[in-house]
Amino acid sequence: MSTKQQAISGGKWMSLSTALSTLLQFGQVAVLARLLEPSVFGIVSVSTLLIAFFSIFANLGFSNSIIYKQEEDQQVLSTIYLLNLALGLVVGILVFFSWPLVVAYYKEPRLEPVIKLSSLYFIIVYVGQIYLFLLQKELRFKQVATIDMAGTLIGSGTTIGLAYLGFAELALIYGQLAQQTIKSVLQLVYGGRLFTPTLTFDLNLIKDHLRFGLYNVGDGIVGFIQANSDNILVGVCWE
Repeated sequence: MSTKQQAISGGKWMSLSTALSTLLQFGQVAVLARLLEPSVFGIVSVSTLLIAFFSIFANLGFSNSIIYKQEEDQQVLSTIYLLNLALGLVVGILVFFSWPLVVAYYKEPRLEPVIKLSSLYFIIVYVGQIYLFLLQKELRFKQVATIDMAGTLIGSGTTIGLAYLGFAELALIYGQLAQQTIKSVLQLVYGGRLFTPTLTFDLNLIKDHLRFGLYNVGDGIVGFIQANSDNILVGVCWE
């Protein structure tokens, strides 16, 4: 299959993935609106803000650099992979222990378990993320779309099921974790043939990727502040 044919086929699969994800998200919101109190969504929005903010630092924009440079060197990829795992672990720990500050700022004790559970996201997401980058680099959009659709389906099902069982705000968090866990597993399954990590860790090998990534971090911080300054400064309405 030519590159053009791959791109056309990939576009169809990504369109299908987007349509299914949008439909499932709409259905999920419609169902949860009847099951959960409005304050629950405000509580979860805080964890979403934290995840979005710390993801800027944990990723370092390696997705763009790997695709742009068409990186294939296994030692370089192993270094990036191990660095991502280390950053994910550090960020997860920081998020976990940030709960007293977040609870004090928003004056909402229900945020404690939400923040603690949200910290697991960073440990889960970076296990398989580099494989997603490599699948995108190789234009394997059918697999990328399949991963997205499976994750969204499992995540929505988990969220709605736990909401029915009375898990309140934790239903949304467990749903997010279930969605990302499925995605990470499938990323490993589909992308495992493209890359096998080794214990190679040499930052000198990824200088160009780091420079590229740091620029993306700066750009990401500016964009995050512009998009979320109202929620950060004003806080979340719980009622």
